[in-house]
Order: sequence, then structure tokens, then C-alpha cells
Amino acid sequence: MIVPDRLELLDDDNLRAILRGLTSVKINNSQFREFPFFLQAVPPEGATHLDLFDIPTTMRSSRETILRIFREEYVGKTTLQDRAEKREVANFERTLHLLLSERPRWEKFIEFEYLSSNFLTHRHDPDHCASIVLWIDD
Repeated sequence: MIVPDRLELLDDDNLRAILRGLTSVKINNSQFREFPFFLQAVPPEGATHLDLFDIPTTMRSSRETILRIFREEYVGKTTLQDRAEKREVANFERTLHLLLSERPRWEKFIEFEYLSSNFLTHRHDPDHCASIVLWIDD
């Protein structure tokens, strides 16, 4: 997950620069919404795994909320706005740390493979896998 140190990095122009060269993949949960992920379209030669990037959309919502609270009548970023943004980033990082420090639930359910044949080669147990995300079905 890409966690920016400043919320303004989540603005459209900055995001385009961060994501340049990555391919967007959207996972659709029909009950809620699409979840965008980003990856290197072709992994480097000899790579044993794919790098998958997630942009935290909740942080983008925090950025928009803070901008509405500290409207344009303020010239430049105020100390209070800067403090609010830093607190949001710190809270998000802390939440991620707490969620990921325990045994992650998703590890048992989603398997990522570049080639579909790797699923069997890596001896994954189909009974412990609800979804397989793959790039090439060979």
C-alpha cells in the first residue's frame, strides 16, 4: 500500500505522477464498488512475485474533508490544517499497523499468481483459496 507522507500527494496530478508506468486492475465487488489496484504490467525478468499497489481512497476522502474545513479564504496552508493532515496520515498508518500485525485474514482466501499453472506448481490447497488473481491463464 502506498501511504503518502502528505495528503496533497493524493491530488489528481500528483497521483498520475506516482502511478505512471503502472497498470490499473479493478476488482469488482458487486455489493459495494470497484477496488482499484495498480501493478507493474510486466514483472522484471527473474522476479518471483508481482508488486501490487493500493492507493488508500479513505485518505483521499480525508484530504477533501480537510480542504472543505480549511476553505480558500485561508492563504496557504495553516498550522491547523497541516496538523490535521499529519494526524490523518498517522492515524491511517497506525490502523494499518494494527490490522496487519495480527494474522491477516485475506492470506487464506486470495492467491495471486502470474501464471495459472503456478497455482498447482506451488502446491496451494484449493480448499483454502476462495479466489485466484492471475495474469496469464496457461
